[in-house]
Amino acid sequence: FELAVSPPQVVYRFENGRKLEPIEEVTIEVDDEFSGVIVNKLTARKGVVLDMRPSNEKGRTRLKLHVPSRGLLGYRSIFFTDTRGTGILTRAFKAYEPYKGDIDNLRKGVLVS
Repeated sequence: FELAVSPPQVVYRFENGRKLEPIEEVTIEVDDEFSGVIVNKLTARKGVVLDMRPSNEKGRTRLKLHVPSRGLLGYRSIFFTDTRGTGILTRAFKAYEPYKGDIDNLRKGVLVS
């Protein structure tokens, strides 16, 4: 029995000589005090904020963003740390779009065995 583990990789597509990457629609609900930190971290990961409005629950904000899949690798643990475990993050594949460029200082998480 053999098991191999490797870091996750994004599957790129090439069409007409252009590099395309998967983009995900991310919906987040957080306490108002954490919304600025979340927006900063996701825009640094090439995310684009589409909508930011108060949630149905008082004191919370709902955000909708489009973020490259590679920008979300390893982000879940950072998200829960930043929101102190109170945030809700959902994501769904949207489409392949042109490559957004390199992401600086990307922390991808750690695997501990």
